[in-house]
Amino acid sequence: MENQLTIPINYILVQTKQQFEEVLNKCLSVELYANDIETTGVNRYADKIVGIALSWNAGESAYIPIGHSDGNVSFDVWSHPKLKELLETKPCVCHNAKFEYGMFKAIGIDLSYKHDTLIQCFLSGKFELQGDRVRNGLKDAVELFFRHKMVHIEDLFNNSKKKVKKDSIHMDRLSAEEVYLYACADADWTLRLHTALFSSIKGSSREFLYNVEMGVIKVVYKMECAGLRLDTDYFTNKTKELNDFANRLQKYIFEQVSLIAGHEVIFNMNKAADVGQVLYDILKLPILERTERTNAPSTSEETLEKLAKQAPIAKNILTWRQVTKQVSTFYGKLPICAEDYPDKMLHTDLLQAHAASGRFASKNPNCQNIPK
Repeated sequence: MENQLTIPINYILVQTKQQFEEVLNKCLSVELYANDIETTGVNRYADKIVGIALSWNAGESAYIPIGHSDGNVSFDVWSHPKLKELLETKPCVCHNAKFEYGMFKAIGIDLSYKHDTLIQCFLSGKFELQGDRVRNGLKDAVELFFRHKMVHIEDLFNNSKKKVKKDSIHMDRLSAEEVYLYACADADWTLRLHTALFSSIKGSSREFLYNVEMGVIKVVYKMECAGLRLDTDYFTNKTKELNDFANRLQKYIFEQVSLIAGHEVIFNMNKAADVGQVLYDILKLPILERTERTNAPSTSEETLEKLAKQAPIAKNILTWRQVTKQVSTFYGKLPICAEDYPDKMLHTDLLQAHAASGRFASKNPNCQNIPK
């Protein structure tokens, strides 16, 4: 394999219609090109495309800025017939084709993707694990496969002249000049990653990739769009029921601890230091384990389960935590998530290449996090 780190780089920030058409012609002239979009966020129902990065050859890429704070092209790219021709008829490779397909579909473009390096990484087994989660994001994959460290989006904002809060990372707040090298690299390395991975996926694995996994993408997209309808009355009543129970249990715990301490004790049962003080200083329970980082007495779920055999208060704290978590992550959270959408349905992200076991996962919100 050619040393990818020695390939000359030619990244272009498209500013004129002539440059735009030259880039489209280059992509149309090759068998396969890479497509990567920059957006205002990851919610395809509310966020917008702010730029398109295209790569037609290793080391060669161009960025078409559409919705940045400044530096955008001065013409309407969406009305150009060659762009629609490219996007809808020319096979492309993406990293996370479902997201790209969904963003383009929202503006009436049926993206003609053929390959997805996110899924290729997953099937090739060339990824690292973080717990039971597969680390197959583009930056992770490129660093693992090519030993090349790409610029992460957080670094891009840290280097920006504009002060942007971490919870407000939106590409439209940066200028096209600040973004284009980052975006071009994403498209470029997606194409290179595909070239390297495709040859390593052979036989039944390749057959499975294209007969099953790639075919599933549009099915999953349609499932996400259809959404899940919630029984809002049930969720509202269940949330109230659990909150009432948690409040009663909390009052009882405080009363029992205060009785033993000989004075009023009110503490945060989600705060390890507070719980540790109650269990080990007031109740004088034995220290079974310590945390690795601070060497403090442990208040983990596993430790509380063990202590519960000696002290009912430990069991009650554990129960309170479990009940309040059910409210915060499921019964109370899902209706709020559904309110974000005009149809009041729950639209989760279904992930087919995320869990090490191969099962589907879900996020934003996690609809598989069903309380027992």
